[in-house]
Amino acid sequence: MSEACIDDIDNKIQLQRLYVSEKRQGLGIGRELMARAEMEAHKMGIKNLWLASWELNVEVERIYEKAGFKKFGSMEFMLGTAELKDWVMIKAL
Repeated sequence: MSEACIDDIDNKIQLQRLYVSEKRQGLGIGRELMARAEMEAHKMGIKNLWLASWELNVEVERIYEKAGFKKFGSMEFMLGTAELKDWVMIKAL
């Protein structure tokens, strides 16, 4: 998938899903999954990791910012008939 706001960023890969069940949240599992994704991207020679996060999910946005991601742009998507927005966030590896 390519988003216009990051088309000019070279050497990137998207982190598309990172979910931990509510029962397991707070145990460091998300941090470990993120670290492993970054390690695999690094092994592949990737320099930038990007993701999209729903604009109204402020708690998750804070988690990504704490992990070193920065807002870089936005993208719209359809959910049924509603047009919603994701923040595009990027982290240099």
